[in-house]
Amino acid sequence: MVVDAFPGLAGDAGVNGSIQEVSVEASSADARDFDALYERVGPASYRLAQAILGDAAAAEDVVQEAFLRLWGRRDLLADPARLDGYAARTVRNLSYKRLRRRVVEARARADLGRDAARAVASPPTLERCDLEEALAALPPTQREVVHLRVHEGLSMVAIAARTGVPLGTVHSRYRYALSKLRSLLAKGDA
Repeated sequence: MVVDAFPGLAGDAGVNGSIQEVSVEASSADARDFDALYERVGPASYRLAQAILGDAAAAEDVVQEAFLRLWGRRDLLADPARLDGYAARTVRNLSYKRLRRRVVEARARADLGRDAARAVASPPTLERCDLEEALAALPPTQREVVHLRVHEGLSMVAIAARTGVPLGTVHSRYRYALSKLRSLLAKGDA
């Protein structure tokens, strides 16, 4: 505290005492306000992060980081009524940032693993690696349809029902995916 650093200023205990009381009162009010904000939007923030990330531990980390940011920037927030939206946006942005980081890390690990596997792989294993690479190159919507059709054995109608996409769109995504897979695998053989 400034008063403790400069003993000569401590001459008027009434003034120093009131300064300290106001400071403690203000920080307590901030903490209570922040606790109230967390009580109000914390659970929804966690559910949002978990829905985006699909991982409870990562969702907790994101919510904690988001609220630390909110706390650090509380003086910059002009409209306290908009804190709920600001909290949700912060959680959403941090969740997507974490997803992007996961993708980059997964690609790096896959590249390392693929290089090591190719060094000792037999021809059938190489074909499987090529197929996995080709599947990974598909857009997510096409990859989802291929997965549901091939791995889960769903009919096109069932895929349309599960994804909420029109049946014609499911057919075209599957057709485009197969065409792209053929093209990618043909390039790998050449």
